[in-house]
Amino acid sequence: MNAMLKVLFSMTIGVLFCSCASPCNNFGLFMLSPLVAFDPDTYRGHDGSSFTHAIVLNGPKGETEIAAAESAYIVKKFKVNLEDKGGPPAHRKVQSEGASVFHIITFQGMDRKQYTLYFDVTNASR
Repeated sequence: MNAMLKVLFSMTIGVLFCSCASPCNNFGLFMLSPLVAFDPDTYRGHDGSSFTHAIVLNGPKGETEIAAAESAYIVKKFKVNLEDKGGPPAHRKVQSEGASVFHIITFQGMDRKQYTLYFDVTNASR
């Protein structure tokens, strides 16, 4: 059992170092940052395809945490790192709709298609 744990530990460390050394401009490091994308308390709502189907951000506070949560969601779902300086630029916009505040992010996916996601940041920005 002890030998098996050592092998598993060695493999885990190897995977971590390999992903961090990838040529994707810190993509591996970004994926290993706090696992915000897996937290159901942070992301609620829908698929982000419109105002009425927005992804609701509840946990993050302040613009830095909100931007990190949005980026983590996009990395997790679309495998696109918006912080990659060599990649296609993302267009970000803030818009109020009634009493709600939305961040609208348009970016190019790995499949070269353009995507637009709506994040409801009303509760996150308070």
